[in-house]
Amino acid sequence: MREKLKALQADAKEAAEFLRERLEAGKSVKIISHVDADGIAAAAILAKCLQYYNAPYVLKFCKPMRGGEIEMLGSESYEVYIFVDQGTVQLEDIHKHLLARGRDVLIVDHHGGELKTHSNLRYVHPHKVGMNGGKDVSASGVAYMLAESISTKFRSLVKLALVGAIGDRQEFADGFEGINSIFAKMAEDSGLIGVEEGLGLAGRSIRSVLFSLWTSTRPYLPGLSGDIDESRKFLENLDIDYSISISEMSSDEQKELSDAILKKIGGDERVRNMLWKRIYVDRQKELLGTYELQEFACLLDCCADMNAAEVGFALAMGDGRAVEKAINLFEMRQKELLRIVQQIMRRMNDFKEMKNFRYIHVPDAGPTMIGEAMSVLIESGIIKADKPVLGVSVAGENELKVSARGTQELAKRGYDLGKAIRRAAAETGESGGGHDVAASARIRREKLEEFLKRLDAYLGV
Repeated sequence: MREKLKALQADAKEAAEFLRERLEAGKSVKIISHVDADGIAAAAILAKCLQYYNAPYVLKFCKPMRGGEIEMLGSESYEVYIFVDQGTVQLEDIHKHLLARGRDVLIVDHHGGELKTHSNLRYVHPHKVGMNGGKDVSASGVAYMLAESISTKFRSLVKLALVGAIGDRQEFADGFEGINSIFAKMAEDSGLIGVEEGLGLAGRSIRSVLFSLWTSTRPYLPGLSGDIDESRKFLENLDIDYSISISEMSSDEQKELSDAILKKIGGDERVRNMLWKRIYVDRQKELLGTYELQEFACLLDCCADMNAAEVGFALAMGDGRAVEKAINLFEMRQKELLRIVQQIMRRMNDFKEMKNFRYIHVPDAGPTMIGEAMSVLIESGIIKADKPVLGVSVAGENELKVSARGTQELAKRGYDLGKAIRRAAAETGESGGGHDVAASARIRREKLEEFLKRLDAYLGV
């Protein structure tokens, strides 16, 4: 891993010089970033780099661009395009519509795809050096390496790198892997973060324990999730003040509550690990809204899911005016995600079985929420994890969003959702991609059946 890290650092240094030359030449810049926690954190890291050079920029958050959207970029006047947490899958269109027109392109990504070369193109990409972009490092980590190549003053941005990794589900029961583990150790050793243990329900530091309990989806808690009255009674029986936050409870009180939840729902080791976990704390207290990295990642994710990525970006950039908005979005998103999950639970018989995956149509889930719902279903054991699960939602007038989720165990058996979806989408004239355990595609309605058949074939293991 150390050798791969050195190779990625060399790429980051080359990309930093590529960017510096263009900024010093006064070239105009547009950043195109994926709209999720990792994309927001990575965009904030790069924005801080551009501020270092006093360089103006325009920022756009969006789902991975399609060919027509990239073609429209080619008609704009910007001279440098930075693709963040996307770009690899769209390389053919980037070559055709941007590089061929003399634009400079920097790709800071960790998704799979064919990496092509061009004199006006630079990558900072883990796959280029043989790393796994789904486990070893996220786009935020890649962006951090670029920032550190520019100046050591950006060392504290490693916290945003870890936030992005957490948001992209790269924190596992045993901790981080790959470069992420190196980042975490460096941050802890240098006093940037502390590591504690506690009850890790969402909202643990920003809302009451009652809210965290009754809106919990990771994990989903049968008999408590979605039932505020039962959750209140449960806490009262344990003599817990339900108006305080989990982070205000002592470690012993948190452990008592965690054990009581497990006893009530009959949870196994997997659920235990989802409840009781490492809590990464910002020792410098620079993060806004919460000093806990997991909570901060959750806030960014909620902003993205509620179509307010700009609020999450402002929060990551240190704008205190965004705190209240972000926390309100967190509340709204938790309730909406719970609604969608419970709706699907009532419709379990509607899942359709293919040989290598199962899927369900959820028209009112929304394209930003369907992937989260699929993750909850498979992570909480609501649906069997013997093969991947797909959710299909409406993304536009004639467009559907297909979100696929698997597990690390399925990946070890040979399932690679990102590769299969990228191939199936391309062969039906659509766009898609991702990682081995999480991927998505945007598909025209009339192409869905063909796409699903191709995907079933390509997922055959």
